Order: sequence, then C-alpha cells, then structure tokens
Amino acid sequence: MNSMRHILMLAHIKKMRTYLPIILLVLTIVSCGHNEHWEEYFGKNLPSSGQGYEVLKIDDQFNLYLGGEYTVTLGEVNNQYQFERYCVLYSSSDFGRTWNKLPLPKLLGQISHIDVNGGNIVIVNQFIMNDSSQILLSEDKGRNWKKLFSYHKDNYIQSIQIGNDKKIRLVARERNGNQKVLSLSKSKIDSIILPEEIRHVQLTDKGFFGITQSKTSPHLIKYDSLGIVKSKSDIEFKIPQVHSKQNDEGDILFYDSYTSSKIVLLRNEQFFEFDLSKFENYNVKEPYIEDSLIIVDGFYSDDAALLGVIHTFLVSEDFGQTWEEEEIPSPMITEPGDMKKGRFLTYAGIGRFQERK
Repeated sequence: MNSMRHILMLAHIKKMRTYLPIILLVLTIVSCGHNEHWEEYFGKNLPSSGQGYEVLKIDDQFNLYLGGEYTVTLGEVNNQYQFERYCVLYSSSDFGRTWNKLPLPKLLGQISHIDVNGGNIVIVNQFIMNDSSQILLSEDKGRNWKKLFSYHKDNYIQSIQIGNDKKIRLVARERNGNQKVLSLSKSKIDSIILPEEIRHVQLTDKGFFGITQSKTSPHLIKYDSLGIVKSKSDIEFKIPQVHSKQNDEGDILFYDSYTSSKIVLLRNEQFFEFDLSKFENYNVKEPYIEDSLIIVDGFYSDDAALLGVIHTFLVSEDFGQTWEEEEIPSPMITEPGDMKKGRFLTYAGIGRFQERK
C-alpha cells in the first residue's frame, strides 16, 4: 500500500513539474499590470518589513531619497509588546533599483518632509505623538548631519524648502489653526505670524501666499519673503484648503485628500480647475503635474478592502482635456510618490516600486 502511494505521489510531482512553468507564467501576467507605461520592481537593500515610509523625493533623473521610520521591539509588558519608532532615510542613485541607508543620528519619530538643493539635504523629523519636530541639515549629500531647530508643543510643520543660499523656510501650524512662516539660517530665526483669516499657506521661490477662508469670496494674498503683502486678488471658486504642493516649475496644486474629486492648479498666476467627478465615486489621494502631464493617484469609494484601498490612477497627457484610467502592477497599496522630467515613481509597499515612464 505504501509503495503504491509512493508511486502515485511521484507521478503527481512529475505532473506538477510539467505544469509549473505555465502556472508561473500565468501568475506573472496576473501580478503585473496590463498597461505598457508601468513597470514594477523591488528596491535592492531596502528592507521589506519593520519600516514605513512617508516621503519620496526625486532629486534628478537618477537620485532619489526615501524617508520614514523603522520600528524596534523593546519587549513585553503585561502581555503587550512595547515599541519605539526611529527615523530612517535611504538614498538611491539608479532611480530606486538599489538603495543605501544614510547615517542619521538616532532620532525618535519619523521623517515627514525632505527637500534637496545640490548637495544640501534638509529633513523634518516630526513625531506627532510627542508634539515635537526637529529640522536637520546635511551639506554633504547625507554623510553628516546637524540639528538646526527643534519645535515643541502644539505645532505642526506643514512644508519646508531649502534655497540656493542654504536658508531654510518652513510653514508651521498651531493647534488653534494659526500659521507661521519661519526662516532659518546659521545665525538667526525669523518668524512671520500670519492673520487668523489666512487658513492655507504655500511657500514659493520669491516668498509665499495665503488663502483666506471664506465660502462666499476667498482671496489669494501674495507676500514677499519678509511677509509684506504684495497683492490681493479674488478667487472665483472654492479652493481645496487641506493640502497643497509645488513642483520645480512653480506649479501649485490644491486638493482635499480622500474627501474630494476636484483638484485646482495655480500656474503663472492663473487658476485651473479639474473636476474628476465624472468618474463616479472617485476620490483624489494625491495629484502630480508637469507641463501638460497630470497623474492622479486616487480610489473609488466602494473599493475599500481589508488590506488597504485599491488605487486607480487617472492620467491626462493634454492638460486635463481627456483622462484615462491606467492599471498599475500593484493596485492595493501605494505610498509616497513623486514626479520629475516625466518620470513618475510611487512606493507600493514591501520593498516594491511602480514607475510610469
């Protein structure tokens, strides 16, 4: 009986070996997206577990930075595991194929913002649980770091920018909603406190601007780098005020992540509105733009799943005149993304990256 069972088992294994290449081919086709624009790959030397990433920064066609946190298990107390989270930062010089861990000081928290200018890198270590933020600067591409500034209690850093003169500017929001624009240099810190009616602030190359909160007639107020008002203009429609971002060309995008299907672009002092509600139940997660190319990472509201959200990318190559849904290799979870020179990259979790060329 045992001999017969052994013979049948060998026959089954032989049969499986015959079908195995076909099965693997089918799995490969299913696991990869069917859109020719997209490619998925795994980042070498990037841990696939125990780390989470908040921000991806493309410096140029080759160099990238990926920042977030790694988790350390301290032990068990009363049948509950105790953890600590520390900052982690990686760099890549081949557009994410291989990664190197940069030597940061041991810092509790996570990296929430990165900006790069030449060999200068500025990062924000923001630890919301402890109501504290730190700003660190490297002048040698991440080999050595110095702490420039600590921001404690009731403040949240929204955005940061480093100029050619190594001067760092940032926008901070207090718990009461008031906002400040701070300028950091080696010798001093300048702080500009904004009026309460300014509910959204965006840094620009020449200064910054604020948008007043008003359902009837919101205004765009432009400031120079010293906080002096240069102009004030009406806005014809409501601007999403939760998030904004600026690309290297000076374009500024406004969007309410997860709650709206509309994005607004400010380009050359002119507003453009892109309404994606024709894609029924579609919500924007984060938009990206360069020239006439717009990529929107979003999801359909009924696509919630146990392991995350099924992302659907909408792409327009003619400045929003027409839109196409693009299938991506790993649609469940996408994390930080960035776009430069027409190359878009997003981190898809577990060490995976998805690039649209």
